[in-house]
Amino acid sequence: MSAQKIKINYTGYKQAQAAIDLYLCPGNNAKVALFYHGFKGFKDWGAWQAMVPLFNQAGISIALVNGTHNGVIADGDTFEDIKKFSVNTLQAEQTDLVEAWAHIEEILTQKSVKLTEQHIIGHSRGAAAVLIYASTHSQIKSVSMWAGVSNFESFFQFADKDKWKADGEIYIQNSRTGQSMPMHYSVWEEYQAHKTDYNLITIASKLGTNLLLVHGEQDTVVPISNSESIYNTCLHSIFIRIPNANHTFNCVHPNEQKELPAAFLECVQNTIDFIVDFEEEEEF
Repeated sequence: MSAQKIKINYTGYKQAQAAIDLYLCPGNNAKVALFYHGFKGFKDWGAWQAMVPLFNQAGISIALVNGTHNGVIADGDTFEDIKKFSVNTLQAEQTDLVEAWAHIEEILTQKSVKLTEQHIIGHSRGAAAVLIYASTHSQIKSVSMWAGVSNFESFFQFADKDKWKADGEIYIQNSRTGQSMPMHYSVWEEYQAHKTDYNLITIASKLGTNLLLVHGEQDTVVPISNSESIYNTCLHSIFIRIPNANHTFNCVHPNEQKELPAAFLECVQNTIDFIVDFEEEEEF
């Protein structure tokens, strides 16, 4: 029996709504992995949906989650709500993850399915978001970071902070769509207010569960040194370097390839093996 696809509309940060695709494996118990996209990303980007059967074949139910402020509406693949995108703070992402899990659990309860394991996966900035989330939610059994950032300060390094404050917004070019995408100064203010809370190296050093880091050696967007920094800090982490892989593990959007790129398959399979073979230790 194949997995059941369940569409979920959830209410997240500031009562905004977004979509979740939950692919639920048959049975009364569910091992669920939540996947969270990165900056300028969304649940239907590239090969994210195409990886679902691989997880399901391993007995892992998977939920692909849109952030409420990623700029994409429902199941779209264009950034139509630029106003929300412009104020997508780190706090917004944390609230969304809390509410996404709550809505998933509610659906499982309605279906009389017991949630036995919670795993979380994130790409790029989304990888940092899931690391922060797992650090404050002990029920998360494992964290997988794909091409993850290790320092939010560097994420904002390109911006002239004085000009940003004076103008109220800065603009980021989306190379795929050609859009100039705004980022409001309040995003920087929120980061500054919670700078200590968002120190990813410190978070990784204190993480209470096992961590998988997967990074392409040819990543020019988020250099592999980001994962190296976290790996050197988190003693119970596993680091997979993938040769000849870029930031998206050689996937593109839209995904028109008949077969998934070998680099992406390696990323996905290592993540599946990590989740399936994970054995909880008494202490780290």
